[in-house]
Amino acid sequence: MIAHLETGSCQSDLTSQGLNMIAAQCYQARTYINKEFRAKMRAGEDLREPYTDILLPFQCQKCNRDFRTLSGLLQHSSSQSCPQTLESGAIGKLVKWLNKNYIAR
Repeated sequence: MIAHLETGSCQSDLTSQGLNMIAAQCYQARTYINKEFRAKMRAGEDLREPYTDILLPFQCQKCNRDFRTLSGLLQHSSSQSCPQTLESGAIGKLVKWLNKNYIAR
């Protein structure tokens, strides 16, 4: 679902930018968004412009890996290669935060 929203082709009013803003507002954001991007995301800045695709704002602290998109981080967290899960820890709290704040819109 997150990857679908990030494409920009969804008829929902939630965009990648809006999704990033919601994710950055979660109190656990410091654990999964690299420091230099948190304020920009909280402010709703579009990270695609004037930036390039080489930006890696999301991070998995368990594996010390960075990701370009929120969906990439979540896919990684749900894989066998990561000790983190979508149901526990900071990522579990992020998933609950996204559900709560997207549904409440």
